This record gives sequence, C-alpha cells and structure tokens, in this order.
Amino acid sequence: MRLLAALALLALLAFAFPSPPSGLYPVSGAVVELVDLRSGQSLVLRTDGNGQVTAEMVSSPHRVRVYAYGGYAVYQCEVDGPRDLEIVLERGSLLRGRLVTANGTPVGGACISVSVPGWPSKPPWPGAGAYSWKPEVGQLYLPLMFSTDAEGRFEAPLPARPGSRISLRVEAGDYAAIVRYVSMVFGVDVRAFLPETLKEAKEVFLLTAVPSGRGVAPTSLPVDINDTIVEVRVVAEPSICIDGYVRSESGEPIPGAVVVARVGERLVASLTDEHGYYRICSGVERGSTITLEAVAEGHVASTVDALTATSDMTVNFTLSRSAVLRVFVVDSRGTPIPGTTVLLMRGSRLLAMRTTDGRGVATFSTNVPGGRLTVRAVRLDWVMTASSEVEVPEAGEGAATLILGTAVGRIAGRVVCSSVPLAGVKVVARAKAGFITVYSEGVSSSDGSFSLIVPTRDMLGRKLVYNVTVPETYHYTEGVVEGVVAEPGGIVEVEVTVTKKNSTPVKISVLAPRLDFSLRTASYAYSTVISGIRFTVEVSTNSTVLYGGLVFATYPGRGELLIALCGPAGTQGYLAAAVSKRMMAPPYTVLLDGAEPPSVSTHELDHKVLVEVRYSHSARVLRISSAKFIPDVGQTACVFAAVALALALAARCLGCRGSRH
Repeated sequence: MRLLAALALLALLAFAFPSPPSGLYPVSGAVVELVDLRSGQSLVLRTDGNGQVTAEMVSSPHRVRVYAYGGYAVYQCEVDGPRDLEIVLERGSLLRGRLVTANGTPVGGACISVSVPGWPSKPPWPGAGAYSWKPEVGQLYLPLMFSTDAEGRFEAPLPARPGSRISLRVEAGDYAAIVRYVSMVFGVDVRAFLPETLKEAKEVFLLTAVPSGRGVAPTSLPVDINDTIVEVRVVAEPSICIDGYVRSESGEPIPGAVVVARVGERLVASLTDEHGYYRICSGVERGSTITLEAVAEGHVASTVDALTATSDMTVNFTLSRSAVLRVFVVDSRGTPIPGTTVLLMRGSRLLAMRTTDGRGVATFSTNVPGGRLTVRAVRLDWVMTASSEVEVPEAGEGAATLILGTAVGRIAGRVVCSSVPLAGVKVVARAKAGFITVYSEGVSSSDGSFSLIVPTRDMLGRKLVYNVTVPETYHYTEGVVEGVVAEPGGIVEVEVTVTKKNSTPVKISVLAPRLDFSLRTASYAYSTVISGIRFTVEVSTNSTVLYGGLVFATYPGRGELLIALCGPAGTQGYLAAAVSKRMMAPPYTVLLDGAEPPSVSTHELDHKVLVEVRYSHSARVLRISSAKFIPDVGQTACVFAAVALALALAARCLGCRGSRH
C-alpha cells in the first residue's frame, strides 16, 4: 500500500473570468497530455490563466487527454493530426463528508487520499532494482489528496463521473517526518523529485495538517458515485498514541529528531520540537505490533522492537553521538567512481545508505555506531558489487576503500539537432558483457554536453563496446552512435545527432460549464518543525487545499509560502492565511500564478500576519514571500507531489531495509 501525501504544485488565481455567452469558463491549471499514437511518446502541458496552451504538435494521429482538478471528469479524444482544439470538460462530482470515530468524535487534521478510475494517481516507480530511487521521467502523477478540517469535515471536487466507484483511504498525515527519515537514513536526495519551479530553492519544508486531538487508524472505504454530490460518513477506529522525549547522553533535548513507528509495512512518524518532545497519534491500530526508532543528525539511531499497541504509551530515547565514516569507491586503477550506492551494515541489518560524490566518496555521519561494520558498494547498472569490513571507533572517525573489479573510462560529448546543442535529453551508453548488459546514463546539460563514466572491461578482461543512444522523445527521433570504446582512465568524445520531427503549432483551449455546487468555507491548521521550532499556518478558505499540505521554501534573499488550491470554474474563491512573523516577517509580496491578485489585503496581528485573497476558482497556486524569514538550517527538501513520491519511496526503503534484518 502506498504512503501518499504530497509533493506537485497546482493552483491558479487571477481576476474573475467573465462568463462567455456559451456559459463555459476557462479552466486554468489543467494538464493536457498529447500521446503520439505512432511512436507512443507523449507531451505533457498545462493550461494558463486563460485556460489555453500552445504547443508544437507532431504530424501524426494523437490521443488527447485532459486532467483537471476542480470537479471535472477526465477528457479523452483522438485526432488525425495537428489542429487547434477547443475542449469542453464534463462535470465530475463533489465528495463531501465527515471523518469520525466510532463514538462520533470528529477527527480533524487527517489526510485523505482518493483513487479514481482513469486518473493518474499511481507513483511512477521503475520496476528494476531494489536500489533504484528515481521516478520514471514523463510519467504523469497527480495525487488526489486533501485533509479534514478542524471539525472532521472534508470536501473535494473529484474527476469521478456519476456511476463510477472510487476508493477512499484515511492515513496518518505527518509526511514531513517520514521524508526527513528517508533522507537521513537512506541518503535520498529529495531534490531529485522537485518540480522545476522549486529546483532553485535552497531548502523546502512541507507543512502538514495538524490533528485536532487523537487521530485514527488507517481506514479504506469504497464509495459509489451515484450523483453529482456524494455525502459520505467515514467511521474509523481511534489510533493508539505514543509520545515521549528524545535526548542526548548528556540529557539535552534533541530538536528535529525523527521518531518512526513501523507498523507492518507502513511508517508513521513525528518530528521532535525544541524540547525534544514527539507525539504519534495517528496510524497505529490497537493490538498491532510496532517497532519504534529514533534517529537524529549526527547520532546513532535507537530502536525498540516488538511493542504491542494495546494502549497509549510513553517511550523515551537517549541517543549517542555517531561516528563519521568515509568510504572511497575506486576502480582497479584507483580512479574514483561517483554515483555509486554504498550500504552501511551491521551483520544483516542495513544502517544507512549513501551515494558517492564527484570524488567517489560516500560520507556517513548519522547512525554510525562504533565497532565492526560492513560497507558494500552496489552498481546495478554495471552488475558489480564490492564489500569490506571496517572497524570504526565509537563517536570517532573511520575510513574504508572499496575497489570495483573494473577499470573505468568516460564517454563524453554532446547532443545536437541540426548542429544546435540540445539540452535536457537522456543519454544512455550500453554494452554487452556476455549474457548481461551494462549501462550508464545521464542527461545533457544546457550546452548539450554530457559525460558518462563507464566500465571499460568485462569480468574476463575483454574490452566493452558501447552503443551511445539518445532515446526517441515526443519531438525528436532516436540518435545512436555505435562501436564506442573507452580506454581505462581515458575519455572518448562522441556527438549524437537527433532529428526534429515534423510538427505544427497548435492552440488548445480547455473550457468547462459551471458546476451545480460551491464549496463551503472551512478552517485548517498546517505545521512543520524548522530548527526544532514548530511553526503553524492557519488557513480559512472555501477552496480545496490540494495535497493535504503547504510548502515553505527558502531562496537566497527570500522565503516563500506556497498554497495549492482548486475549486469549480466560474465560482469565486476566498482564502485567509495567518502566517507567523517569526517564520516570515512582513512586508509580504503576494502573487497568484506569478501575477498580483486582483484582491489582496494584509493585516498585522500580535505575532502573525493575516493575508486575505479573493480570486476566481480553478486550479491555482498562491505565493506569499518576504525578504525576512527564518534562515535555512539544513533541513531536507520536499514538496507536494514530490513528497508523495518520497513517501512511496519510504515504503520501498522500508521493504528494502526490512528484508535485510
């Protein structure tokens, strides 16, 4: 089962669009997917504030799909070739309900995810390898997630037509803690999952819904969509609550530590505050067997196994300082090998995982106990491993060198189209080594250049001969250079040429009728821990807050709060957000889809600033920024659908780790 939560921003806000004579309204933020039926390649676009998008459409038959938040069904049609399109979406439905416990107590701050037939809500994980952490490029992933308000109510426009059946799932909501855990222990750089709009951010923090009291155990429920508006009452069992403190050996509180409860194949977690206090009150079924683990940067993790969750419990942790271990991965000639996964193990237990940097070094500074440990280098792409034992002094420093049984070289060059460098395309070098295939892959940079490190010999010492390929994309044909041989320690230069396919400029307009419902105003609270300090943003809105959370990003010279919203086109939206001055001080700049909103006001309170915005509904993103913000403190990056991917990744990591206990 996926642990989903968030991280892909979608929300748009602009002046209220005048109603066209036809009674149709532009749908901004809609995702338009063009699928070339000859090649199978696709192009994904997003409509602007006018519900339009322009594109170079390849000259071949196409399948066109449109996915829109805000209560509209998925649209699909086929066209013979490039032409302008005016697409009118059909009505979907509104899911409205309340989450309560068996005794009728409302449950606020819970995360609800929904699966709708035909909607791309499956995380795009590749099928190969237990240590493959990258999502498939280009595969659509649009999570349907939202949270309950303070009274346990939820309301979400869905792309589900009447007559369909959806699946609703209630899950624990503190996903920021899980992402932090995955980063600390498994060394996953969550920045690889960020949308391009957040790539330049120094740090990105997820704010998740604050539970109003005790949460609930995970609950799944099928729901029949038998009308445009569907009312549902979800009854869930109360969760067991676990709390306590995480302290150092000297008794000092450790802020920013993560306490994880492993319940079967699921993870629920909490971040400690400035007092070292944590509280897990969602996602733990009564009677379940759990393992608790506390981990903090620079400390050795502490684990309590086989706890039976029969009642609420308090579990405190004392963490010792971690040693620092540097692992050098080199080839048979001593050449450093970057991009290699290194596992740190004690016996069969996986302690941590890192990837070697450009100098071929993997540095472990968290969860490194003293004593005899095993380090293992893994290159699935080369079908190679190397391992060694190392003695590490307690809370001291150690080093180890792993030698992969090959000599490496480099294949470098550039990708061009009509002699013009081509950026951002995948480059793969493959060679046959007996019955297996070894490969290396990368992406061309802004000047079209690439550099791939490759093994030059197979296990029998024979030269490897590579084909360097740029796979076919929507706009470009495949490019191949065959018979490339790299020498040990050397660099061989190649130029891969691709051809642009015939295409025609087209304009696609997405419209929709006004829906027969509006959203009520509800109140939510979202929080995160930054540098051991818990910050909360209170939100009141008649829009659906997408992905069940907010994002706070820091850039050089500014901090920025992002809120993703949606609602039925043709209706008016309202949002008021109370932002802590300590987190981000006024004056603020408020932007809606990159432009100034038509109606915005700010009011300074004692310790907060109230920001009020009015807008026309659709899918929108609101940005509140300031030059005065809490400094970045080395937290791990994460964001809406990116976080959702990272949470699915957490489940994969858990399965991988558990298999090695």
